[in-house]
Amino acid sequence: GLFSATVTTFLVASYPNLQPDPATQSETLAEQSVFLLSLIATHLGTNSSTLPPALPTHLESFSPAASDIRVNVYWFMSLVLSLTAALFATIVQQWVRDYMYLYQRYSSNLKRARIRQYLFEGADQHKMSFMVDVIPILIHGSLFLFFCGLCDMLWQINRLVAILTGLSIAPAAIVY
Repeated sequence: GLFSATVTTFLVASYPNLQPDPATQSETLAEQSVFLLSLIATHLGTNSSTLPPALPTHLESFSPAASDIRVNVYWFMSLVLSLTAALFATIVQQWVRDYMYLYQRYSSNLKRARIRQYLFEGADQHKMSFMVDVIPILIHGSLFLFFCGLCDMLWQINRLVAILTGLSIAPAAIVY
C-alpha cells in the first residue's frame, strides 16, 4: 500500500504532461477571439471585397513528448502491478483467516484433520500456492518499472542525476 501511494504521488505529478496546458489553450482562444473580432470590425468598416488577413496558425495540435509517454506507461503499469499484488495478498490473508477459524473451531483431532485436508484440497484446486508465489513477483516487477520510469524522467531533466540514480539502483538489480 505504501509503495502504491508513492507511485501515485509521482503519477499525479507526471500525467498532466500527457495533456495540453490549459493556460496555453486559454491564451490561444483569447488570441483567436481578438483576431476574429478585429477582422469583423475591419470587414464592417470597409469594402467587403478586400481579403481578410490569415488567422494566426502559430499554434499546433498538442502532442506529448515520447519520454512523458514512456514514464507514464512505466508508472501506470507499476501502479497496476502493485495494486494487483495488494489484491492477491488480501485474498490470501482472508483465506488464511477463514482457514484458521474453521480449523481451530473443533477440538476433536479427527474432525480437525478432516477439515484441514478438505481445505488443503480446496486451496490446491484453486491454485492458492501459485497466488502466494505471484505476489512477490508482482511487487518486484512494479518496483523495477517504477525505477525505469524514474530514470527516464530524470534523464530528461538532468543526465548526471539520472546516471547517479541509475548507478544507485544497479546494485539492487544485480543482487536481484
